[in-house]
Amino acid sequence: MSYNLLKLSALALITAGLAISCTKDDDNKKNEPETDRLFHVAYAVGPASGNAQTYLQGLSFDEISSGTISFENRGFQVPATRTAFIFSSSDGKYIYALNYGGGSVHKYEAKGGQNYTLIGEANVQPFIGTANPRWTKLDEKTALLHNVTTEKLYDENNNYVRTKSTAWLTRVNLEDMTVGTVSNFEIPYDPAEAAQGIYVFRIDKPFVQNGKVYYGVGKQKYDPVTDGTVTMNYTNAVTLVVDEATLDNPSLISTNVGGAVGATNGYRMPVAHADERGDVYQTTTSSGAIHLLKISNGSYDETYVFNISEKLGIPAQTNGWFYVGNGIGYVPYFNSALGGADSYNWGVARVDIYNKTVTKMELPGNLWLQQYQYGVVYDGKFIMSLSPIGAEGNIYIFDPKSTSPTGYTKGAIIQSTGAENYHIGVY
Repeated sequence: MSYNLLKLSALALITAGLAISCTKDDDNKKNEPETDRLFHVAYAVGPASGNAQTYLQGLSFDEISSGTISFENRGFQVPATRTAFIFSSSDGKYIYALNYGGGSVHKYEAKGGQNYTLIGEANVQPFIGTANPRWTKLDEKTALLHNVTTEKLYDENNNYVRTKSTAWLTRVNLEDMTVGTVSNFEIPYDPAEAAQGIYVFRIDKPFVQNGKVYYGVGKQKYDPVTDGTVTMNYTNAVTLVVDEATLDNPSLISTNVGGAVGATNGYRMPVAHADERGDVYQTTTSSGAIHLLKISNGSYDETYVFNISEKLGIPAQTNGWFYVGNGIGYVPYFNSALGGADSYNWGVARVDIYNKTVTKMELPGNLWLQQYQYGVVYDGKFIMSLSPIGAEGNIYIFDPKSTSPTGYTKGAIIQSTGAENYHIGVY
């Protein structure tokens, strides 16, 4: 058999050229934002402390950038006994919702507007032992579901000894909505704290680093005299660590570097984020103070602490924070001198975690972000829905490159809120 080498060489060059051209085109497409993706705006109606109804709309970037978004007689109602706890796939094609109080998780395919189709669900209550678990989406395939149960222990004379805390951990496969093997164990405790009635009552907002899962920790204090909980005065910040493969082999890491003490479990918002260097930054909050801590190689970095409240110049607290990239993030906060998390005095601050600088963003007053869940990082910008109580709000598109208090553009007008309805996020 014979071949024309010249023709083969020419064909090889043409093929190589096509391959290079396709590779360049593919690379260019990877760098382009997905302008056709859906953004999900979430709205809740009902008392924050009770049974609130949760509604979604799937909108294009153009629709959240201009015009008006109204939930009057519009929106897909997500099944929820309490306010639904929602995550989205990174491309906006799927919504995952925890029916908090109902003990189930649901997967929806989003097709725009009010069109959401249920394509999977799982009853998690039999696995996790409660209708009120917490959960966190780790990646496009996995979410972690977690719960803590407590038991008071007494001696033979019926004297209170301590409170035992048991963790219940499992995975949810987001592709087929199956629930994995459950791990349960007693959470390690400090004997000195236990003798004072201090115990872990909640864990949440896990992240994975180097084969370990890290759960933020919240504590309570029990008074056997009154048979009730009393004010918990934190002396450190604590994180529960387990093996990623088994969700077992528990241990605790802790710090009080620079006076950083308080809960690390957050509430609704994310609390811990990995930067581009592989380090994890976690908010801790206590009465009048927000600190950002750094976790590297399995332990707290005792050389790093960022006192955000000090830079804000007010006694502030938070439920979590959002990381955009290149050391820049946004921290929703409230002034604890003016009320608790349920008061209408929230704001948002831009933070630089490397240079430890804070910028108070100039936003409307009367913001209430106690139930706020999520914001989207898109095309290098950070997107939130912010609406004062009793007034119209806007989609805000923050520019992390700007250090100005007005470093944002206003997108679509969003429906005004009352005392018992509120925007809870963009996904």
